[in-house]
Amino acid sequence: MNEKTENAVAVRTEMTKYMEAIENALKSLKVESEQPYKTNGEFRFAPAFSGNVINIHKSTDVAQLLGILGQVSAHKDNYDKAAKITGVEFYPEFQWLGHTADAWQHDVKVRVLQLTQKEKLDKLRKAKSVLEGFMTEEDRIKQALKNLKDLGLSLD
Repeated sequence: MNEKTENAVAVRTEMTKYMEAIENALKSLKVESEQPYKTNGEFRFAPAFSGNVINIHKSTDVAQLLGILGQVSAHKDNYDKAAKITGVEFYPEFQWLGHTADAWQHDVKVRVLQLTQKEKLDKLRKAKSVLEGFMTEEDRIKQALKNLKDLGLSLD
């Protein structure tokens, strides 16, 4: 092999590695940010008050979402402290508006991830698009076959 061919092979190999790294990162971020919600998303700071419902599944305010999680966490901590103070060993699990603190925490984390990872996802998708422009047809076919295998499809 001459030097030009060796360089081309090295560049192609590196491009393939970057493409695989981008694919893996996209899958990972997608899995984390597309987890199903565990609550109905309708949060109120005062359960008995029917106004000011905040839908955490649609909120775009990270500070507000963090405040909601702080509120639920503080109420759960106070609930558990009250049980300890009164000597109650077995008591119902804390719930806020019909959902556990863990469920609220899960939903807030998923939503915050969706909001904060959007920019990273966009950059990864753009990088993938640029790299795909340089791939040969053979490389694109190999990538497509790899994606099918990753989905669990096989010819066996």
